[in-house]
Amino acid sequence: MFRETKLIKKLEERNSRFYSTVLNIYEEVESLLNSRIPQVFPTYTQHDVAHSTRIIKHIEKILLDIDELNDLEITLIILSSLLHDIGMAANEDEIKKIEEGNLVYNNLDYNSFLEMFNGNKIEATQDYLRRVHAERSANFIKENFKKKLVIPGMTNKSYSEVLALICKSHTEDIMWVKNNLEKEYVIGEFKIVPQFYAVLLRLGDILDFDGARTPRRLYNAISPSGYSKEEWEQHFDIDNTEKVFEDSRGKKSIHFYGKCSEPKIHRKVLSYLDWVNQEIINAIEITKEFDEFHKIEIHPKVIDNIKSEEYSIVDLKFQMNYKNTIEFLMGESLYGDKKVGLRELIQNSIDACLLLKEIKSRNSESIYEDYHPKIHIIFDGTNNIVRVKDNGIGMSIYSLKRYFLEVGASYYKSQEFLLSGYNYESIGNYGIGFLASFMLSDSLKVRTRDYTDNKLLEVDIFKDNEYVSIKEQENINFHGTEIILNYDQFFDVFESALEVEKYIKENYLIQDFQIIIDVIDGDKIQVTNDKKENKRELNLSRYLDGIDVTLIPPNPLMPSFIEHLSEIKREEISYCFDGIKVIDVKECNIPLGNYLSNNKLKTVSFMGVESSSELYDIIALEEYIDDVEVYYREKHHDEDITIAISPGIEIKKFPTTLIQTDEIVKGLKFEDLEEFDEFYHENSSGTFFYRNELIFFGIEGLNKYLEINSFRSKPNTTDFFVRNVFVENSNLIFDNGLYFAKNRLRFELNISNKQIVPNVARNELLKSDIMLLSNSVQQALYLHMLDEIKDPIEKIIFKGYIKKYHNYQKSLLKDEFKSIINNL
Repeated sequence: MFRETKLIKKLEERNSRFYSTVLNIYEEVESLLNSRIPQVFPTYTQHDVAHSTRIIKHIEKILLDIDELNDLEITLIILSSLLHDIGMAANEDEIKKIEEGNLVYNNLDYNSFLEMFNGNKIEATQDYLRRVHAERSANFIKENFKKKLVIPGMTNKSYSEVLALICKSHTEDIMWVKNNLEKEYVIGEFKIVPQFYAVLLRLGDILDFDGARTPRRLYNAISPSGYSKEEWEQHFDIDNTEKVFEDSRGKKSIHFYGKCSEPKIHRKVLSYLDWVNQEIINAIEITKEFDEFHKIEIHPKVIDNIKSEEYSIVDLKFQMNYKNTIEFLMGESLYGDKKVGLRELIQNSIDACLLLKEIKSRNSESIYEDYHPKIHIIFDGTNNIVRVKDNGIGMSIYSLKRYFLEVGASYYKSQEFLLSGYNYESIGNYGIGFLASFMLSDSLKVRTRDYTDNKLLEVDIFKDNEYVSIKEQENINFHGTEIILNYDQFFDVFESALEVEKYIKENYLIQDFQIIIDVIDGDKIQVTNDKKENKRELNLSRYLDGIDVTLIPPNPLMPSFIEHLSEIKREEISYCFDGIKVIDVKECNIPLGNYLSNNKLKTVSFMGVESSSELYDIIALEEYIDDVEVYYREKHHDEDITIAISPGIEIKKFPTTLIQTDEIVKGLKFEDLEEFDEFYHENSSGTFFYRNELIFFGIEGLNKYLEINSFRSKPNTTDFFVRNVFVENSNLIFDNGLYFAKNRLRFELNISNKQIVPNVARNELLKSDIMLLSNSVQQALYLHMLDEIKDPIEKIIFKGYIKKYHNYQKSLLKDEFKSIINNL
């Protein structure tokens, strides 16, 4: 079939000296394509000689006139169709080197693929090769055919480099074709148009989509599953092998005929047709200025003749209204504050700088470079501009198109990034942050240069228009990315450079990078957090995975082990009553355990009143006073008297008003307390009573107890930062936490753990994440305390407390510390 194609026949008819070259190359690679690729990819669609032949036939239909092509052009079309997938035919030695990390393509990390496929080496290797096969094909051509692909009569003129680029281009972005392949070139006596052959290969390859590529018997024999199964199944819905049709007027169009019985597969087919449509448009656009025989003249949209069975599917899909979407994503309704526009720009720059820092640290050629990540905010009032500039990784034209200009596409969440094996955890997550900069300026200019390229790209973007313009120029002195905003509009949001400095300090933990504010003809300020070392600070970060925790605790921060009633911190117990007698706990060491039932202590409290007559006068004015008790307390500051009650004595429920009674609990009257010198209480106007229940933790047989909160304890408000950027000021919530007298703990959390992701506006964490952080920080705190406890009895009690209350199923502790808790 390959030898019978029109293009090969044309070389034969012309008695071309390229004819034997094509056949020799074919004979050399036939077994690799037909045998080796299926061995490596047994469940993938066919990439054999038959596939190459069908591509050539599709191209023959697209070409306007084969006779107008010279011999070298025909040869490049044939060989690119034959060799573009040769990179999938990896031998065992190459596969071993890839798996060992000794053969790396496109900076992709094989271990990341292995992780993605849950340790399945076969699937990981297949996907790795699939992604890099075009580059491998190009390398194969240059390494094996340089001396064979020469111009007849000119043995020093090889066209292997051009052919390699054409083959590589079939998986690249269309801008790569424009930037890396010539519009026209001359080798020897032959004029060639490399971009034209590249778009032909892309179209011919994508049109090979039907049952001929996936024979039913072969499909049934292999029974592929998962991704491959769906890829195979979608081919069976296409009935026609010929895709390019010409009407009576000579107009060409692409048609797909078939039927679908499964909506899920049909949707995949429709997505595929969208891809074909885009390739047609790209081909038309690239070749529009070529001569008449090197143009792609074809209807710009596929004619879809695929019928549905037993369901209805129409050509409908979600569409985004650019202006309304941008208005929402850049507005205060989402972010709450226009200043956030600067926060988003700076965090993009931090990501770009710190990623480049990692890349340089891993690259043997740049590992010794003295790289310092820097972000400059430059105020240039004379030219009415504000510039936010970094010296980070920069962007290529591909990055601009695929991630920067595509709303919702984040490079740091893409497989391209994840499979590169970078350790860096980005600040950005959603791919919309840049749009917030429109809150600072209606128009933006982006200047950027990818660190591997020498092209500086300039992009003009406007708030009210979705179209952008891009300008390219050579500039090896520019590094990173610069965003240029309108000066007047920027300072409608910020009052001054000092306010900008204050905002940055409040919203960033500045470490591993510099932020410099530069006022043209004015001051230059290096922004710092000005954080002084506090000797009372405790850092718990060593216990946690990706959570940097500092806190200022009460001094000293140690659990309080209670043996006697007099040692209780939450309530000062004055007396205890065992049902027969009242005892002053300050005078006697009353064991706490005597008054516990199920580790709970019951108490009754009342406000001691020195002047009942004054209380009576306040009661008389009750209609003018909202709360008699609060009013009296504010004036007299009388202390509460608290009595521990023996477990066997019932405590009735007290109303919240003054109670006229002489009895506190059954068997205990006020007069029974009058024998104590420090007791005072005038009861004639009534008494405010309260009952309470304190919870302790203890171990049977041991006489010490830990006092714990019977309710959720909220330490002082906590500053939550995610990857050095402030998110919110909120509370950690401690369930069954230790009681730390009247002191509360002040925490600062800087979170880099990828499990914790803020909301879209980056001003709030999920409640479930707050709870996970609370549990994890509490575990870390108690593990620290466990390390500090010296008394063996107290250590046993504390271990029991952690095991009972804080052995959570989900935790952000490091594995070694999870193991400690699990084995308590």
